[in-house]
Amino acid sequence: MSTPLCKHQFTDRTTCQSVALRGQHYCMWHRTEADRRRRSARVTRLSRRRPISLTISQNPSIAQHNIQQVIDAILADRISDKRAGILLYAIANNLYS
Repeated sequence: MSTPLCKHQFTDRTTCQSVALRGQHYCMWHRTEADRRRRSARVTRLSRRRPISLTISQNPSIAQHNIQQVIDAILADRISDKRAGILLYAIANNLYS
């Protein structure tokens, strides 16, 4: 009976050839990598539905938190660039008024 090998395929179509975990198709490294990708995709999927919550205040630390919320929303494609610009303008206007 032969030892099962990892079935992960690289871009050049070669396989990993490390010993696979018992009852699995992948070695420890590629099993962990696959789990990490699934978790990352789940977090991204959930964050797209999360609303932006901004607090109105003239406190600089709260303004910084609001700016970070807008940046996170831009990166997660939850808001358009135009809406982000309007929110950032409103945050700055509230801070310096």
